[in-house]
Amino acid sequence: MSFKRNNIQEFIEDKCGCSDLTKWGSYQQNLIQLNLTSEDITLVNGYRTLDAISYWLKALCSYSQGLHGMYKGFSAWSIVKLYYSIFYCLRCELLLNSYLLVRNSALFKLNIKTDTQFSKYNSGKARGDHQLTIKLYSDLVANGTISDVTSSNTIDDDSPYTWMLKQRERVNYQMQNFPDFFDRKKGITQMS
Repeated sequence: MSFKRNNIQEFIEDKCGCSDLTKWGSYQQNLIQLNLTSEDITLVNGYRTLDAISYWLKALCSYSQGLHGMYKGFSAWSIVKLYYSIFYCLRCELLLNSYLLVRNSALFKLNIKTDTQFSKYNSGKARGDHQLTIKLYSDLVANGTISDVTSSNTIDDDSPYTWMLKQRERVNYQMQNFPDFFDRKKGITQMS
């Protein structure tokens, strides 16, 4: 099994001089002060394409598994899979719109077309990669940088992306077990 991380993340860690990932958190200042050269941007554009493809493939895989699970009657785990397909699509879309996201105890962003340095992305109550990704994407849609008709809709007063995130969190963190997989009379069932 490969545990390779995103190409951009690895490239930026290397550009910041971090060779020991256990110490990456101490490189925040290096990240903020990093200026990418034109050669770096050429490399990053190639990595951006590779990472976007990776996210797109993960989105397709998660989506097809979610639909298959729904077809088989496994709704709880399908909610998780379908949410992840959305998250991966949003990350792919951000990359396609020239936004680089790097994790270093916080989420840092850089638009390679307009920015010269990474900045920490903070947004109110949003925390963690998932909430911050959705918030950044929603902000870019709101200011017209990205066009997305789905964002103009709401479900229970939330954007469809935030609503789906809440459903995934409900399944992952509020349900004692996955009812699709556990039948009290039969024991554990299998999804096939």
